[in-house]
Amino acid sequence: MPGSALINLREELEITEGDEKTREILRRYGNRCGEALVAVVELKCDLTELQQHFPTLWLESGLSRAALKETSTEKIIIELEESIEASSGEHCNFTRGYLEGVLSSLLSRNLSSEEVRCISDGSEVCVFHVTPRTEMPIPKVEKPAETAPKFNLETGFTYLAEAEEPDHAYEMFVDQIKHGFAGLVITRDFPKKVMKKWGLENTPFMWLTMDESTEFAVPPTNLPLIYNNIKKFLGGGPKACVLLAGIEYLITQTSYDNVLKFILLLNDKIAVHDSLLIVPISPKTIDERQLKMLERECEVVRPDEAKK
Repeated sequence: MPGSALINLREELEITEGDEKTREILRRYGNRCGEALVAVVELKCDLTELQQHFPTLWLESGLSRAALKETSTEKIIIELEESIEASSGEHCNFTRGYLEGVLSSLLSRNLSSEEVRCISDGSEVCVFHVTPRTEMPIPKVEKPAETAPKFNLETGFTYLAEAEEPDHAYEMFVDQIKHGFAGLVITRDFPKKVMKKWGLENTPFMWLTMDESTEFAVPPTNLPLIYNNIKKFLGGGPKACVLLAGIEYLITQTSYDNVLKFILLLNDKIAVHDSLLIVPISPKTIDERQLKMLERECEVVRPDEAKK
């Protein structure tokens, strides 16, 4: 984004939204722009390769010149010279989000950045500390039910739960985690409401939202990050059951083709770990041809079909 355009955007937002909200909007927008840049170049790397790839890639942003000062699993320290935002007397909110988006996408990790020094405050360079957000917790099993399972689901498969509402999929999921499976929920709904409705005390959540202010949040535009978190969970211990509630939202935020590839990769991991993936979907929300392609890759279940 040209410097003048970024400055104009900030000014307009400050008039309509106020200072605090403007800072957060710019950070979130920067995050999405950073993710988009990495998606265009189709680049992934690990920490040992970051020094090679990041400075050159960062030049594409046009926001500043970057130098990596520290790279470890606990913290990445970056210094920026000639920051466009800071040169206008502002803290680097858009740049902060851009760093989060670029580094999270490059490393397939959920990262957060903090500007600890800024040129606008008299520092010679802007300094950012980039640290991991909350990692996936160790899988835990919910308190077992005393009754027999209601649904007979064969492990190693992805189940496409077709219904207008996701309740059927949640019933299948809860039934599994009450009978020995460790559960993980990825949802578009606010996690605390889902926890309360379905009595989920030990089950971890990922909330598909661009509002990254909560411990549950994961950006829906970052499919590699979501995939990496699920992969870690599947390898964390007991057999797992994953509920992916929000596939339609993922499609709108990325693309159908990307989500289909994402599901295919998850299929393989689910099979390797002899686990379960349940994907609720409303058939009326996507194109018939797209639905057929998903059905070809999954086991289709509808209300009452999966019961014993």
